[in-house]
Amino acid sequence: FDFLGRQFLIRETQEKDLPAITTIINSAYKMWNSIGFDKANETPDSIKPFALKDGHVVCDVEGKIIAAFNMRPIQPSCENGILSVSRAHKMDRSVLDESVITEKELLSFNLIYFYGLCVDPEYAQSGLGKTLFEVREKFARDNHFQGILFETGRDAKWLVEWYQRLGFVIIGNSNESICPLPLIMMLKKLT
Repeated sequence: FDFLGRQFLIRETQEKDLPAITTIINSAYKMWNSIGFDKANETPDSIKPFALKDGHVVCDVEGKIIAAFNMRPIQPSCENGILSVSRAHKMDRSVLDESVITEKELLSFNLIYFYGLCVDPEYAQSGLGKTLFEVREKFARDNHFQGILFETGRDAKWLVEWYQRLGFVIIGNSNESICPLPLIMMLKKLT
């Protein structure tokens, strides 16, 4: 796609991309320090398990990695009152905001899970993150997904507001097990 008068390529992550992705992730984590999340110590080995999975992509401009994120299909399930979108991402169904989406709708929707969007600080506030999201949203629509789901830090107000401007609404608190921060789950319906 074309952005800022240059050609940008979205492609699958390769092992050779891990050092560049690590630098971008650690830069992005620095913003989270203000809400008590000090985790800017990722290494290529620590990100390898999730960065080389299906759905993880990078944005490449002239051979330089400037962004990375993941987007994969999910099928939510419910067991013992816990809504689950993956092994680690769960939400007590009692906190689901049914004015936004009912449990029945959520369980029947063809959803895509969006996570880990990190942009090189050189491109921060340039509109690249929004453009990347719009490219992936078009992919989701073209492939008949009914919604995009993701989680973010409840106290990361700047990020919650950014996603709300993109059309996301908060559907509840998440019980995600691998993050020490309180998280919220957000959804954008595409239908």
